[in-house]
Amino acid sequence: MPPDPKKTGATMFDAVSPFLIVIIFAVVFGGGYTYFIQPELQKYLPGGPLNYNTVHDVLSSRQQYRDNLNALFTFYKETSAHAQDPLAMILPSDKDIPTLYALFEKNAKDVGVGLQVIDIAKKDENVKNMEGKIKKVEISLRFVNVDYAGLKRLLEALQTNIRLTTINDMAFDPQNGIVNFSVTTYYFAGKLSSSTK
Repeated sequence: MPPDPKKTGATMFDAVSPFLIVIIFAVVFGGGYTYFIQPELQKYLPGGPLNYNTVHDVLSSRQQYRDNLNALFTFYKETSAHAQDPLAMILPSDKDIPTLYALFEKNAKDVGVGLQVIDIAKKDENVKNMEGKIKKVEISLRFVNVDYAGLKRLLEALQTNIRLTTINDMAFDPQNGIVNFSVTTYYFAGKLSSSTK
């Protein structure tokens, strides 16, 4: 007796239906994960906008920026109250070599290290016809008795100087506690008052 085609179709469907259900579930779940779950999950993973570490880093950088602005505003208020020109302190009207010596000696003392060498480069510059232009003073510094914590404090002291200072180069010898800096400070060539008019 030949098999009943209706029963054969039904048994085949019954045999294939679990696989079809698994395939449909995988397609629905995979599509839902790809288009809905994964984009939301990426927001909370490292680098995402809602990740704790990312949000904490952004908040810290904004707080640091705010603190720097507050410090700048406080400095401006203090100098205004004492009738000092803040720009004259940051960019004086001449090289002012004695103040440079005192400034770096004070930095060393505040940090708790020794200033062994301060070499201010003497360049023959034609300052005539340069009024209002910003000129550079190249300085080599050597500090002694510097450990790693002292180096970090020294870097911060140099970068937050009242006088505009750029650190060009640094060499640290932790074994002997010596650090060499090549820095640049700036000044207006000519009278500050005439350059700001």
